[in-house]
Amino acid sequence: MPNETSGLIVGGVGTNVAGLLRARGASDDEVANFAFTPFGPETWPQAAIIREDNREAMNFASLQEEIQDDVTPNYVSKPILGRSEPLRFYANTGPRTIQLSMEFFGVADAFQDVQAKVNWIRALAYPRYLRNVSLGPPVVHLIMGQFLQMRAIVSSAVSVAWKAPFKIPELYPQYARVMFTLESAVRVPRGSVDVRVGY
Repeated sequence: MPNETSGLIVGGVGTNVAGLLRARGASDDEVANFAFTPFGPETWPQAAIIREDNREAMNFASLQEEIQDDVTPNYVSKPILGRSEPLRFYANTGPRTIQLSMEFFGVADAFQDVQAKVNWIRALAYPRYLRNVSLGPPVVHLIMGQFLQMRAIVSSAVSVAWKAPFKIPELYPQYARVMFTLESAVRVPRGSVDVRVGY
């Protein structure tokens, strides 16, 4: 089913995620992983990707056919003399990754409906600069209702497939599919108890 988008917005209306998290018993540190702490409580659309630096957001329909959600624990093995198996010491749990695929259709304006939205996502793979010094990767918040809230960065290639038809005479594509991966960038480390309760 097509993942139709509703365009670029600033702000948005919908679920107050910070309030929901507190209602579920989240601590201030846990809320800080999701909320825009420099700007106070935010009200977010039902499904959106929101830039933390300027609060610019892109709504999208949350009817993804599939969301690939991965996390990988890493251990250091220590061989012990006379022991049949090594001892394993926890090193880290690699960041959680969410793989998304979105489709854009040129309805009224092929540039605004397709290319501008693809460019908005692709820009998340580039840093902002101040006096030729990188400020680091743009941090975003992925919000999908009460199901998923994650502070993240784009950590993979932003793969775009431009497809026909192309608008004449500008040749703007009227259809595009974008695939990319978001990697968690939490402020406060999570433990197993946090994961069990959904944070």
